[in-house]
Amino acid sequence: MYQREFDQKLKQAFPKAVLLYGDNDYLIDYYIDLYKTKLDVKESMLTLYYDEWSFEQAKNYLSQTSLFGGTNLVVVKHDKKIPKKELDALIVLANKNADNYFLYGYEGAAKDAKSMQSAFTEKKGGVWVRFFEANINEGVATLQQKAQKIGLDIDHYALQHLMLLLNNNLALCSNELDKLA
Repeated sequence: MYQREFDQKLKQAFPKAVLLYGDNDYLIDYYIDLYKTKLDVKESMLTLYYDEWSFEQAKNYLSQTSLFGGTNLVVVKHDKKIPKKELDALIVLANKNADNYFLYGYEGAAKDAKSMQSAFTEKKGGVWVRFFEANINEGVATLQQKAQKIGLDIDHYALQHLMLLLNNNLALCSNELDKLA
């Protein structure tokens, strides 16, 4: 599925298990932060980045109920593929409890993520989202949303110029907007 379809799905309900991958690391981080904010899980989440990855730890976290009756969110960011059996087990656990969520931000090659898509089908209770490098118009629209969010009044042409200066890198542009705010 692509970003626009995923945005529509998020308006209805947040999917329980999500594979985020592609050429746009900024959007992968954006959607992970969106989940953190909407689910209000700043204290009750498990993040496993790169070498921290441990299937047993993720499985145990999703197997237990939250101590304070909140939401359990497991966020994994990795540039290597997780074995299919492990992915299937985590997706089943995420869908078993109404308060469990599993996000996998895959930062490896997009062609390698295709084999993992089968684990994240809607039939199994998951979705996969592929992000592409934003063109100038999409990038400016994303930056305008960010500027409104941080209360920065900035002109469309200034955002276009910023995008061109920083080679369409949304992460760098976003950091520049934060400096201006």
